[in-house]
This record gives sequence, C-alpha cells and structure tokens, in this order.
Amino acid sequence: MPFEDGLLRIPSSVTEKCLAEVSTIKTSAPFAGVEKNELLAWSLFAVKKALKDSKWGELSSDIGIILATTTGLTNNWEDELMAHFRDQQVSGHVYHPLGSFALELQNQLNHSGPIQLVSSACCAGTQALGMAARWIQQGFVDKCLVLGAEQICKLTDTGFRSLSLVNGDKSHPFNESYNNICLSESVAAICLDDQAHDAKAEIIGFGCSSDGHSMTAPKPDGSGPYASMKSALQEAGMSAAELDWVHAHGTGSVQNDRAEAAAIKKLEIECPVTSTKGVHGHSLAASGVLESVLCIMALQKQKLLPTWGCEAKHFNINLETTAESKPLRRVLKNTLGFGGINSTLVFQWVDSHG
Repeated sequence: MPFEDGLLRIPSSVTEKCLAEVSTIKTSAPFAGVEKNELLAWSLFAVKKALKDSKWGELSSDIGIILATTTGLTNNWEDELMAHFRDQQVSGHVYHPLGSFALELQNQLNHSGPIQLVSSACCAGTQALGMAARWIQQGFVDKCLVLGAEQICKLTDTGFRSLSLVNGDKSHPFNESYNNICLSESVAAICLDDQAHDAKAEIIGFGCSSDGHSMTAPKPDGSGPYASMKSALQEAGMSAAELDWVHAHGTGSVQNDRAEAAAIKKLEIECPVTSTKGVHGHSLAASGVLESVLCIMALQKQKLLPTWGCEAKHFNINLETTAESKPLRRVLKNTLGFGGINSTLVFQWVDSHG
C-alpha cells in the first residue's frame, strides 16, 4: 500500500481491478458517479469474494448483512458541503446520510434480508462481528455477512491531525518514543454461520463496555477495555491463562496503548500480545474486521503475527516482536474507540482432523 504523510491508501491498481471485476454496478443508483465509486467497488469485490469462498451462493432473505463504517460515503459530498457553507455554487449532493451506503450496498447486491449499520467509532467492526454472532444464536438469521469498509476522507484526516495523532510517520504500537497513528483504508468481509466445518474459527466470547471518560481518550487506568475483555472471557467460559494470544488494538497512540496495557496487566494475561497496525495502519471502523481476518488466518496457519515498531521495555506485558510458529487455539481480539467504547472478541480454532 502506498504510504504518504501518515496515510496508507489502497493502491489505484487495486481499485482498477475491483472496478473491472465488479461488473454488476447499477448506474441508475441514487448517488452520482456510482459506477466509479471506489468504496462501493472495494466493498462489492470483498463481499463477492467472501461469498464465493463460503460457498453460500446467492444472498437469500434469511442472510443478514452488518456493515461497519465511520464515514461511509463522506468522500462523495464533503467538498460540496463546504462549498454550500461558503455560499458557493454546488453541483451535487451536499450530504448523504451515513446509512445511504448500507442501503446502496443492499441495492447493488439485490439483498432483501435484514441489514444493519454499525458506526461506533473504531470499535464498529468488532461490534459488528459480535452482533452477527448474536443474530445467528438468537435465530434472527441463518447466516450473516459482516463488512468493514473505510476510505480516508478530509474529515477523518483533519480530525486526527487536529489531535496531533497523525504526524507523517507510520504507527509504532506500544512504543512511548512515538505518539502517532497511521490512518489507512481497508475493506474486509467475513461470512458467519452455525454449520459444521472440518476446520473453523468460532466466536466463543463477545464483550463490550464504555468508560465515558473522554471523547477522544480512554480512561488511563484501563478500566474500560478491562471490563470488555473480562466480559468476553466470561462468556467464553475461560480464564486469561487459557489464552494463546492477544491481538491488541495497539494504535501507536501513547494514551491508547498505556490504557490497553494496563487492562492486559490487570487481567494477568501472560500469553504473547501483538498489534499488526505497524504494518497495515489503522482503518478505524474496518480495523476490527480486517484484524479478525488476520487472526483467523493466523489460527489456520498456526503462526503468531508479530508487532512491528514496538519497544517492549516501555510496557510490562508480553509483547512479541517476531513471527513464530506455535500451537494457537484461542485468541482474544481487542478494540478501543473514541468516546470510551471498547469491544472484544474471543476466537477459538476447531480442527476436527486433530
């Protein structure tokens, strides 16, 4: 992915491939330029690939969709909105409700089942997966597709820079010599069902909490993520000692990393802890889905993913900095978001072939 001034963007070559391969885009859609819309093309490409791999076939009415995003189609209208505020002439829409992206996605997929938008800051993707598991457990749907989709827009870039959290460097998770977040774009999709498979990753625990401490920073003592992680472990019916790996949120923000490390320490977690954001950056609402895909692939390959750019001496937790092949059965995926919201998943790998 090309890196520029603290931002990681999806390459134009990937966008061109998605636009070329997603030939079903309906040009009669509600918003202008739909056939050239990058976020929609990325999303349709990811969804179709996930559906193909899952062998589900078509999206029937008993399949749910949950979409996680913080900005949706903001790129489509933010320039027009600013022109409108300045009393300048505008040529298109001056805003789009956030839900318009979910409805347009449903329209493009000819989907008639239930659809839900989750926009709880950076926790949205992890929450969407937890919600999908709930939908299936409760019999609301037979299957559920979860999509995390995030495209960098001026609103996001300017907002994070105003907090001095984007300073032109890549993220260095758990490293107090740096204090920066690298914003990135990503789209990831996961198909969930309750059918038996020879080898699969199961969601066995889901936790969520809100510390309400600040709009932009977690409570320093880590009580927010601690409550979320503890709740997920309780639902999974296991102790922290039974974890093989923690995939942390680990953005590179010192406030975030200190609070998360405090929660990990309080739970007495001794297994390896890593964050992969030093490689792929922070894609906000999509990060929980993207990083869950990485966790599932790591479970499948039985290989721990390391932390790039960290400095273990700054944090009293078991930070792993090298890739390592080792038995992995249970991994905790943690996420922290603006507004004090926290969300956690526990994945378990089941292999019937032993």
